[in-house]
Order: sequence, then structure tokens, then C-alpha cells
Amino acid sequence: MGHRAYFALWLALSIGTTDAAVTTHSVNQWNDSIDQFVQQIRGTHPDPFAKTGSLAFMRDVNDFKQHMGELSEEERMVRAMRIVASLGDGHTDLQPARADFGKWYPIHIVEFPDGYFVTSALKSYDELAGAQVISMADKPIAQVASAVRSLASADNEFGARWNLGSLHNAALMRGLGFARADDSISVKFKLADGRVKTEELPAMLADSAFYSPGFSRNDWEDGAETLGPPLASPTEWITAYRGEPASAFRVRDDTHPIHLTLRRALVSRNLPQFGTYYIQSNIVEDGADESFRHFFARAMDEIDSAHPKNVILDLRNNPGGDGSRIPELIPLFSRHLASTQNLFILTGPKTFSAAILWLGDFARFLHPSIVGEPAGAALNSFGDAHEFPIPDIGATIHISTLRNVKSGVLDTSTLTPVDVPAPMTFADWRTGRDPAVDQILQGKEMRSFAQIALVDGADAAQRAMAERVDVFKKYSWWTPPPEIELRYAVQLLREQHRFDDAIAIGKISVRFHPEIWNSWYNLGQAQLEAGRLLEGQKTLAKVLEVDPNNFNKDELADIFARDPAKEFSVPPLLQWGSSLESLKPVLDANCTAVSSEKTPAHSPQPGHEVLVVTCHDYLYLGSKHDVSLTFVDDRLASASVRLPAIDPQKFVASIEHDLHESPVDKGSYLAFPQHLTFISKSGVDVMFCSTSFRGELERHLLH
Repeated sequence: MGHRAYFALWLALSIGTTDAAVTTHSVNQWNDSIDQFVQQIRGTHPDPFAKTGSLAFMRDVNDFKQHMGELSEEERMVRAMRIVASLGDGHTDLQPARADFGKWYPIHIVEFPDGYFVTSALKSYDELAGAQVISMADKPIAQVASAVRSLASADNEFGARWNLGSLHNAALMRGLGFARADDSISVKFKLADGRVKTEELPAMLADSAFYSPGFSRNDWEDGAETLGPPLASPTEWITAYRGEPASAFRVRDDTHPIHLTLRRALVSRNLPQFGTYYIQSNIVEDGADESFRHFFARAMDEIDSAHPKNVILDLRNNPGGDGSRIPELIPLFSRHLASTQNLFILTGPKTFSAAILWLGDFARFLHPSIVGEPAGAALNSFGDAHEFPIPDIGATIHISTLRNVKSGVLDTSTLTPVDVPAPMTFADWRTGRDPAVDQILQGKEMRSFAQIALVDGADAAQRAMAERVDVFKKYSWWTPPPEIELRYAVQLLREQHRFDDAIAIGKISVRFHPEIWNSWYNLGQAQLEAGRLLEGQKTLAKVLEVDPNNFNKDELADIFARDPAKEFSVPPLLQWGSSLESLKPVLDANCTAVSSEKTPAHSPQPGHEVLVVTCHDYLYLGSKHDVSLTFVDDRLASASVRLPAIDPQKFVASIEHDLHESPVDKGSYLAFPQHLTFISKSGVDVMFCSTSFRGELERHLLH
């Protein structure tokens, strides 16, 4: 018999009674049980003391055992839960599994960014649905919640936000010193109509048909916020959303707000009026009427037929499930989603376990835009918990067995990345608004920085970044895009021969991630591929400053040995997209004189404001030359330089070698289309153009 089957049998036998009296177990039983779960943690968890040192952990254990005789049964359970929770692993926790701990309060309290609110209440307390919780047991609710959260393991502050299950459990609240001897508790509310009311809430024995009689664990919290603790049936729970019963969200209703269409396992909605297809997965398991695999196969077929601009995958209420189902979704989404479609993944504090694996795999292979709040654990976290009964004290413990690495072994961050914050407040929830979905449907810019750069170019991405840094600074948890996302964007732009955009995004990467050698390496490679040897050498030198023993050092040594005065290189003066004003210091430092004219011989974009500025005696390839710079709408777009002393054939061969591109004969000149470099056949005039003007140039110079 496996441990799960054994536990199920033991649980069924142990909670067969509905006696409300709490049974006190002996000190020896408790001490033996403590030794048992400590041994299980040490023998099962891959690294139990990664966050809490073993010495501190064992001191807490020994102190607990020394004071065991002074504690009540409820206080002992609280202490045991707190010790296990101190490991800081949301998959490793201890909970009571005994009927005498199976009494609950008839409301469901959830913390939102704007406070603690009752999302659902039993009918006899329906006035409390939608109320804000001010205090419990005459203590501020935040203070009580902090004490409760110390009993539940969490990987980060967002996972901890959802760990309020014990707040509803009478025995544990008594063990924490908040509930009265008769299990009741005094709670002060601010009702939806603004009135302040204090309510004496009784504790009720678990009797929901979804759970065993006297159910005492916090598993119910993984369910919908429209439900509550294991009491009564969904028809008896009244929600804060329009006063509808919880049962109204257990059947599909397309008149509900999109995210409340169906608060069960899986649901999808095609929204052609918004060019959007919405998928909500609230667990990584089969649904009641459709398997997980079939649901997503059907959804992809519907996406093929609908051709939506946006695909939304909502994982905000997904606490996990069977992670082995995730890998098959990657090729499925990859086959069915076109490069022109935007994939958004919505995450939040309840996104956990297998849903984290889902997020990590999709982020790596499909590069979605992530909207919402950070998930309840980092991409690198522990998981695949095994369950062990502790029958002598009526408890069960879950212990992680694996370390999941989804963002590189060196990533120590505790939060998952979010491209665009969109927290849902209680004011949003009770009125049916959805800051994430609504803004996508309204056409607001919710794409990731990388996606903006790839689709609309570096200028658009830079504007978005400037706006986001300003607007999102109020969120302490928001950070600019991670280096790996920027690296992906730069590499893809390089593959598309959009070198100017690649360099611009690479410069943003080194601005935000100067301590990561990959950011310098990626930018340097983009500069080399763009023909900017001197700049590439300077950038790549930073790789060895950050990481002196970098494994690319032999390759870098070969690059450093190249001589920009003898080999072809795009002049560093040509900083595409720069305004004349921003280039003046460079011109003053490198030109003996500067002249300008408003009527150029050639314009990359006819009909725009064009100015040609000539830099006289610019040092290039070991001698001085005049360089003509063309500004279109005050942005440097192209430049030309005459090299009368250069052997044309050798010069072309040099360009071909250094740019790794063969020239195309266009009659009077040779073109290097990928790099937008053009060489005249007489007089050796060289024209360089920004790849940002590729479309216009292809019409005028490449055909």
C-alpha cells in the first residue's frame, strides 16, 4: 500500500467521530512524533535548510520539546506547524488531520492589495459578504494574519498572502490565543454599506459533502474564493459578487465577468469582438467533463478557427496539480500560435506548484507577456511533495522531494517576473472588473518589453520602458525585464538582421544588468555582426571585467587582436537614431569642421524633414575622410564616406569577410542588404544606413 493510500485509510478511521472535544495526546506521543517528522524532513527533502539553518531549526525543536508539558494540545499543534513552516518551502508543511480540529468560522477572508475582505459567507451571515475585516479578538487584522501565516509554509511574500486558512480554524485560533474557550471569536467588520459592526462568530463542525466529516486541513483554500471553509454546500455560501451563491460559479455563465465565467477546473471563451481567446486553468488536472489534454487540444483548434490577435492563459487561481501534464503543452501552443499573435500569461499569489512549472516552461520556450502579480513561489523552488501521516498526534506532513530549476541554477530570486503589473483589488473583484483582462481587451499596451521590441522596434520598446519605470515604481516587487528576456530579444533581432534594434536593446540590457556577463557578451556580438568592430571590442572587454575566467576568453582574445584601423568597421560616429544635438559633442571632438545642407542628394524617406551634416576630416581606417550624415526628422538615418585611396576590390572583400555577407550587384553599386551597406563601383563611396529604415531603403536602393 502506498503512503497516500495508507494515509487515506488512516484519515478515514481517525476522523470517523464528530466529537468536538479536543483530545490531548501525551508528551511522549508528541516527542516521538516530533522526532519522526524531523527525521522525515531530513531524509526526504533535497535541501531542507536552504532558507533556515539546521542549527536554528533544531534549537526550535528542542525548545518545543522542553516546554511541551506547559502547552495545551492546540498550542502544541500551533508550535509544530510553525517549526515546519520556518523552512520557508510552500510544499513542506504540517497540518492537523483530526476531527477535534475540524471546526470553522462561517466566512472566507482573503487579503487583497486594498485590505482584508470577506469574499463569501454562509447564508446566516450573508450581511458579512463584501465586508472589510478590521480586527479579530480586538487585535488589528494584519497582526492576527501575521500570526496565522507563521503556521503555514510559504516560498515568498505573495504565497504567504494566501496562507490564511488557519485564520478560519477555531482550534488553531485558540492555540494562537485569539479564540475563546468556547471556540467563538469576536470580529469587527466594516460592512459593504459603510456601517461598522462587531460580530461574535461561532465555530461550526466541518460538514461539507466535498470533504470528510470534521475535516481539519487547509486544502479547501485551494478552491475558489467564491466558496469558504468545509461547511455546508455551495448553495449556502453567499458571495460578495452581486450576492450570488457560490453555486452560481460552479456552472458556466457567460454573463459573468470573463474571469468568473466558471470557477472550476478549466474554462475557455472566444471573444471575437476583442480579437481575443481566453483560457482559465484553475488546476493542472482533468476537469469534471473533459480531460486536461482534450480541453487544450480543443482550445487550440478553436484558436486556429478564430485567428485571435491575443491569447490569454489565466493561471492566477491555479495552485498546481500534476506537473507531468505541462511538457506536452509547449509544442501544442508552439504549433498553433502564430508569431503575430500575442500570448499573455496571468499570474498571482495563488499561482503555485505545477502552475509555476507551467509558467517557467512557457517563459523559456514561448516567451509570453506576463501580467498580474508575482506567483506564490519563484521559478526555482522545491516541489513534488510527498505526504506522510503522523498518527500519534493526528497530523499530516507534506515534504518536498525535488528542486525544480526553471530559470538557471544561479537565479536566487524569490519572485517570478511580471512584465505589466495588474493587481486585482477587492473593489475590482466585487464589481467584476479585471485590471489584467480588461486592459488587454481595451487594447492597452500589455506586451512584454521583448515583444514590443521584436514587433515594433527598439524605439517603441524604449518609450515603453521609460513609461513603465515611471508608472510601476510604486510596486516594490516590479523590476525591469530579466537579462534572459532581453538576451532572447537581442538574439532574435540579430537573426532578423535588425542590428540597430539589437544594439539598442542590448544597451538597455547592460544598463539594467551590468553585473551579468551575458548582457555584455550579447551586446558585443550584436555590434560585431553590425560591423562595429571598435565598439564590439570595447563592449566585450567588459565580459572579462565581470568574469575574468569567462569560458569565451580565447574567442575574445582573437577579437581583441583585430585592428580597427586596418579592418573594415562601421564608424563609431554613426549612432543611428541619435539627434543632431546629442551628436554635437562627438562631432566637435572628431571633426575639424561641420557643415550642413537641407537638400540632400538621396533621402531614405522622401517627404520627411531631412538635413545633411558633413563632418570634415574624420579619422577612419587610419586616415581622415569627410563623412556626410543624413538626419531624417532629426534622427540619424544614413551616412556616406568617400575613400579615394582604397582599393575597391580589396575593400569589398574586407566587408564581405567581416560582415559574413556576399554583395549583390545593383549596377552602379554593390549592396550588402542584411547590413544596409552600399559601395559605389567608382570612387569608392560607401553608404551606411540604419536598419530601422529597411523598408524604405529596400524600395529605393535594393530593387
